[in-house]
Amino acid sequence: MLTPYLYDPTKPESIEDQIEYNNKLGKPHEPRDLSSYLEKQELLQFQHNQSLLPTDQKALDMHHSCIEIITRALILDEGVSREQAEQCIYTVLGSESDLLPKFQDIVQHTVDPVESLLEATGKLHCELTRSMFIAAMKLNLDDFRALFPERYCIHDPDAVISKLKNPDFKLNNDQRKAHFARNKELSFSILNALSTWEIAGLIPMQSMQVLQNAARYNVLKAVFSEQPQQDKSLQPVQLHNELNGADV
Repeated sequence: MLTPYLYDPTKPESIEDQIEYNNKLGKPHEPRDLSSYLEKQELLQFQHNQSLLPTDQKALDMHHSCIEIITRALILDEGVSREQAEQCIYTVLGSESDLLPKFQDIVQHTVDPVESLLEATGKLHCELTRSMFIAAMKLNLDDFRALFPERYCIHDPDAVISKLKNPDFKLNNDQRKAHFARNKELSFSILNALSTWEIAGLIPMQSMQVLQNAARYNVLKAVFSEQPQQDKSLQPVQLHNELNGADV
């Protein structure tokens, strides 16, 4: 089953490789019966056409029916427009001239045209939706990296430089308050994360961890609520609550 929750952005494997691997672990993404996207009368008409048309026209008729079924499935399932569905189909599966040889081969060896139509449609729809999912996940990963970039200077740059020059350097209270004011979001998230890790190591009972985490959170929130508004001329380091999703 294709689900974004099985993709781990910390692993070195590509989105395609992870999807291929995870697809084997649970319910796989595989062709399904798409007959419900055509009316019964349409299927009967298709079957009638296949019994009368010459071979080359049979392939063309099957191709058109297949594309129509996939188009309807995308419109109803994915909420795309007909134009968007057609663009997806053309981009991933190819044009009519690309697909027609496949259907020419099918009609030459088929016994049941409806069964062959639905089988081919299911396979092509499965291929298409997998490609759409991968492309969508790549866009989501781009969004994720834009919001949560990998950063190494996760403190005030001037303070970091001072620490590099002198390992014993520490901020005084006024400097710390100024740092909290300029980098409120970043600082809160990191301190909250450090506190959570410490409590997890010190307190064995999970219920007590929850209480202590809540108490520490309130302490931090009170401290940061006391900080004055930052000077808009200063550029704070932004991390968008990457570490702990803090709401301050």
